Amino acid sequence: MPQKMKEDFYYDELSDKVKCEFKCFEVKKRVGTEDVGTVDIAGVRDIGGHSSGQIELIVFEVKKAHEKKEAMAHFGKLIGQTLAYSIISHRCYMIGLFLPTEKGFSDEQKIIANHFGVGLIEAQLDRNGKIIKEFKEVLTSKHFEPPIHHKLDKVLWNLGVAQCCICGIYFRERQLKMFIIGKEELDREYLFSGLDHKKMWVCGTCSTKFNFKQRARSIKKRVSAKHKPE
Repeated sequence: MPQKMKEDFYYDELSDKVKCEFKCFEVKKRVGTEDVGTVDIAGVRDIGGHSSGQIELIVFEVKKAHEKKEAMAHFGKLIGQTLAYSIISHRCYMIGLFLPTEKGFSDEQKIIANHFGVGLIEAQLDRNGKIIKEFKEVLTSKHFEPPIHHKLDKVLWNLGVAQCCICGIYFRERQLKMFIIGKEELDREYLFSGLDHKKMWVCGTCSTKFNFKQRARSIKKRVSAKHKPE
């Protein structure tokens, strides 16, 4: 009788499916935060409309069906684990791995998942249990809004995506520049929590508009002079 491999055996193939089916421009395995945990697969996609630059982070927890029972066992516990990732993401999915002889998600399981807003995907394997023949979304995740923002940002950073501190638009991390900005730069003292300066990631347009490049140099000189050993 064919058996499924370990769950991480399918991560690469599932990542390709996620990137294609969910129109994600970045996908990565095993990302998360220390306190929330590591999700199996995460993808980020552009959902910006006519006048916005919004993104959506989607996470996927991969689970095997219980081979002897031919169905997903301990479903409530697994749904709870998947739901916990709504702290760091906009949408959460459980991907079930099923052999041809195994049943997909039952109607009752779909009702439970729907109650919590967790999406379900059935990944049908070939008869040898090594190749994904079908990748089917059987229940759409709700949009969890808002996640805890600083935790969301940490996961996005792991995916190479970050937000400009000035305009709020998301960019690939390599398109942003880091500046040391003082209170007088923006006249927003509440941003700095009593500090004289703060590191901020800014896009090219905003850095040019506010002339951060020139001011950053002068602040760095003042900071260096302040901490220079006598």
